[in-house]
Amino acid sequence: SGAVVTRDLDSVPARRGVALFTNLVLTTPGTYTLTATSPGLASAVSNSFTISAATAYQLGFSTEPPSSVTAGASFGASVQVQDRYGNLVSSASKSITIGSTSRTTVSGVATFTNLQLTTAGVYTLTATASAVISAVSTPVTVTPALAAKLAFAVQPTSGTAGDALSPAPAVAIQDTYGNVVASTSGVTIGSTTVNAVAGVATFPNLVYTTAGTFTLTATSPGLTSAVSNQFTITAASGSKLAFSTQPPASGTAGTPFTAVVQVQDSNGNVVTGSTAQITIGSTTLNAVAGVATFSNLVFNAAGVYTLTATSTGLGSAVSTSITIGAAAPSQLVFTTQPGSGTAGQALSPAPAVTIEDAFGNIVNSTAPVTIDQTTVNAVAGVATFSNYVLNTAGNYTLTATSPGLLSDTSDPFTISAGNGSKLVFSTQPPSTGTAGATFSAVVQIQDANGNVVTGSTAQVTIGAAS
Repeated sequence: SGAVVTRDLDSVPARRGVALFTNLVLTTPGTYTLTATSPGLASAVSNSFTISAATAYQLGFSTEPPSSVTAGASFGASVQVQDRYGNLVSSASKSITIGSTSRTTVSGVATFTNLQLTTAGVYTLTATASAVISAVSTPVTVTPALAAKLAFAVQPTSGTAGDALSPAPAVAIQDTYGNVVASTSGVTIGSTTVNAVAGVATFPNLVYTTAGTFTLTATSPGLTSAVSNQFTITAASGSKLAFSTQPPASGTAGTPFTAVVQVQDSNGNVVTGSTAQITIGSTTLNAVAGVATFSNLVFNAAGVYTLTATSTGLGSAVSTSITIGAAAPSQLVFTTQPGSGTAGQALSPAPAVTIEDAFGNIVNSTAPVTIDQTTVNAVAGVATFSNYVLNTAGNYTLTATSPGLLSDTSDPFTISAGNGSKLVFSTQPPSTGTAGATFSAVVQIQDANGNVVTGSTAQVTIGAAS
């Protein structure tokens, strides 16, 4: 049915009344008749005949893929086995492959209904089969699917505490297949949220102040989160000192204790590369990996102290307090010396003897302390001899003793006689004498304790009794 199309195939001159056509060619399958014409002669029409497709030579897309598809969406295309003139070779049976998909022809045609492209971009399809020339489709543009997940487009790299990460980490909003979706959704890392531009959120001001190894986690509502590669933050330059191990709350005089000092940056991170000299009191150590361990710190005097650590160019550090208590009792010491006094009267001020450790600290002891025959129990380490009396005038020192402790001797002091109280013959008259002959006797002015009152000029009268 339809219009009949006539076209010239060839023209040759007749010889001896015969025109011989040896190179007639028809390239399109169908049923034909030939019509011969010559000017002035009646034309002739041949019997009808059929032209079939030639042998399989090439492939051709009979149905092209769509001009655009969504990543991961199925689409179709059809491929023919053709002869060299582009005619369908319906008798051909071949396995035709596009990508990873193969289909067997039916009547020379392979129909592909579930083709997929998952990566955004512009593509052509190539159909191949054995022993024929492959075919290339018209272009198909693949666009991203719906946003489904986040991925780090620029990973964080190692940096320095207090400085923004560089290059700035960037997070892409992607579909299931990893294509960037042109979204403006907010993406959050930690406490920072950035709106994406063309599907990418860039974080130019992420700062870590703590040294260590980290990963970043990016989130966005409705999307699968992303975790970055690990990265390392190192301490900045040394800025200050800090006690990482404080001294103990209490210690003992003469007993070593430990404190540890770190070289830190302004954010409190240990500067592990520092070997700075650090001084506490009279002790100086070089830091090792940014840390100086003072293991032989000693206070000999009881009291409450803090330690101050210093280093050139670094801020100093002050420790918590440590209370140093006295060591074990070791010795006695006169802390209130006896003063010169008067016979028969208690020494004033009262002599006091302190129980001390080897470093001169008062020991809170109640041990007995003895001076001559007088023993007093110490109160809070001090024995006070408030009623100590010497009745005999003279020069003295006192010696204090206590079991297991070194004794102590006081400074010299003098006891003077008291006020004159009585007369005493220090030299008696001879037992016999001669009338009219002189003899001697010596009378002393004494205090109540029998001491000569050397300062007395009292007039003494001797009378005789018979």
